[in-house]
Amino acid sequence: MTAQLTAEIKRFRASASNPPPSTGCMKHYDGLAHDHDTGQYSLSTAPKDGLDFERSSALHNAIVRHGWVARGHHLSELPQRTYWERWAPTLTPYQLESLRERLHPSVLAFLQQALELPDFYPGTFQPPVFFYHLVGLSAPLELFANHEETEGDRYVTLYSLQDAVATEGRLAGGVVYDQVRHECALIKDVDDTPALSFEERQLSWKPLETILTEYCDMIEADKVVALPKSVKGPEPFEYVRSPAGGYAMKAIPEQELRDPRTGARRTEKTSDPWVMVPFTSKDVEMAVVAWDRLIEVIEARMPKQSFVKKCCRESVYSVKTPGRAGLRRDSFAFSFLSRAAKPGFSKIAPGLRLLTAEEFVHQPFQDVTLGQACSTPPILLLKNDDLPDEERRLEVRDEVPAGLCLGDCDADKAFPYENVVRMVGPIQGLLGRPDEKPDELHELPRANELHKILERFSDLVESGQWIVGPDGVESRAMHIDDS
Repeated sequence: MTAQLTAEIKRFRASASNPPPSTGCMKHYDGLAHDHDTGQYSLSTAPKDGLDFERSSALHNAIVRHGWVARGHHLSELPQRTYWERWAPTLTPYQLESLRERLHPSVLAFLQQALELPDFYPGTFQPPVFFYHLVGLSAPLELFANHEETEGDRYVTLYSLQDAVATEGRLAGGVVYDQVRHECALIKDVDDTPALSFEERQLSWKPLETILTEYCDMIEADKVVALPKSVKGPEPFEYVRSPAGGYAMKAIPEQELRDPRTGARRTEKTSDPWVMVPFTSKDVEMAVVAWDRLIEVIEARMPKQSFVKKCCRESVYSVKTPGRAGLRRDSFAFSFLSRAAKPGFSKIAPGLRLLTAEEFVHQPFQDVTLGQACSTPPILLLKNDDLPDEERRLEVRDEVPAGLCLGDCDADKAFPYENVVRMVGPIQGLLGRPDEKPDELHELPRANELHKILERFSDLVESGQWIVGPDGVESRAMHIDDS
């Protein structure tokens, strides 16, 4: 996100200092001043019950402007037209009055301040998209369309979901606002488990400003990137008119396939201009810092005669080893291993040890073909030698060494994450449930990211729950206190 827009939204970020709205009656909306001549609402004091529409609209508008500018357009060219200015003239007097009655005043105020996306990008017939997985604010007749028969006016689908993100064969959902709870949830498909109400489903409800803040955080961390229109792809070639007639295939130079600032490239899931990248430089940095801390806390508890601490460390493997193992140089695993320091011991956790260089080269998943040049198979990082043969398996293949690995990642999937860990062994309970799937943009399995697992290892060593011996963390089972 540009520095200008970052500064603009700084005071609107959700924080612990802003208490969440209380649950209460829909008709209670202290703090909203209504102009009967214009129909507009404004905030006179902080609302006790309702949507924090000034904060939410500011964050929404910042995302709209960033996507527009990052694609390569001047901010002055962006139509300053709010949602209400765009849609109110299209409604009949009856529809307009009915919509005012059905919407909580604070939701109506948000729609009166939130910018509407332009119909098309300049010079194209392509409509803009609000964010990576969201088309934009729902049209007035679609705000209640998916659930009014069973839920009445309580739930409003504020943002429509991209069809590619919705469950196949299901009706796309979106960001749904509860006008009683005054919180939102991202719903992938509104007709999934139709017998259950929203209250009966296990949904993650948050204030809208919290969700929009998380989206801004992902933009600033370059996890979600707005690509310039000059970036081509996703295919590495294009068809050009041949002098002899017809069209010929022409390779696209590598520099035209990647964003010059972040290195991100278009995938099949790119929703112009937005794309989610498999990992960021911050992900690598956090993993390296967590690894260094783990090495330090283990070394601090090792018998003094068992190792000599080096002032300058080499990396875990030579730069040739990941290449011989088939790792892409632009992968998370390659980036992490090229910076992670080699410890003076091999046992990193109970039952988990570092692979030798030769073991690492012969990765058990080298023959797994994912079909995409920008995809990665699982990468085994730590091996477990203590399990019986029948337990040495992962879901991708049978009869493979158990241990800790980076999960497979297809950059063309809806939610690619190269730094998420999978583990088989006696301490696999440190991870989230194995059946957890990344089905919400703001509820991905981030607890299983490598740096968080390494941080958990450090905490267990420092607390004394894991015992350190001459070659690192000892293998005998230790009680893990999760309280």
